[in-house]
Amino acid sequence: MDHTKTYMITGANRGIGLGFTRHYLQQGHRIIATHRNDSKELMALQTEFPSHLILITMDVLLAASIQQAFTNITSAVTHIDVLINNAGRYGSDQATITKKLDIEDMAITFRTNSLAPLLITQYALPLLQKGNDKKVIHVSSKMGSITDNTSGGAYGYRASKSALNAINKSLSVELAKENITSIVMHPGWVQTDMGGKNAAITTDEAIQDLTQTIDRFTIEHTGGFFERTGETIPW
Repeated sequence: MDHTKTYMITGANRGIGLGFTRHYLQQGHRIIATHRNDSKELMALQTEFPSHLILITMDVLLAASIQQAFTNITSAVTHIDVLINNAGRYGSDQATITKKLDIEDMAITFRTNSLAPLLITQYALPLLQKGNDKKVIHVSSKMGSITDNTSGGAYGYRASKSALNAINKSLSVELAKENITSIVMHPGWVQTDMGGKNAAITTDEAIQDLTQTIDRFTIEHTGGFFERTGETIPW
């Protein structure tokens, strides 16, 4: 029996997205890796896995770019088993109400972290319906938890991830009719360009936990907000 799956991973050119891409390629799966900017790491993976890696240029801030990306994806694959909405940004710090708030930057963060995953999931739906595993994983953050917010600040980033969590809940209700599981996950504080070199865990450590947990998810978990190791996070 062929256990190969087709994964679509957004923001695959660096950080967690690149980690997901490398891991699943090494497991023998087929990967649709979307990226706004090229990276030498992705090019190296394409050389190493030429028949398993499909590179697609996509700017998640541009609806036309997302649409064109899916035109290219649909011509390349017949289905998607797992969609990982990973592309995201932190934006300006927005650490305190007493400083100038960059509302335009916050709007870009919101479009990137909240609205883009919704639109990408909509375009991916016909391919997910034909998949076998049928999962949508949104990379969120514990900073999107209202209950967990004891330090304040990061207005744009926190709000964008809270919005993503709310969007996922609505998606989970609709997609359950198609037997598609939709989840939001906190990857941990990871040593990436966004997380910084002082973060608690490496990308490899995060990916090991995330992928093992994703494999365990079933439709019974849909709509949930989870740590990378599977523990539930309060809203």
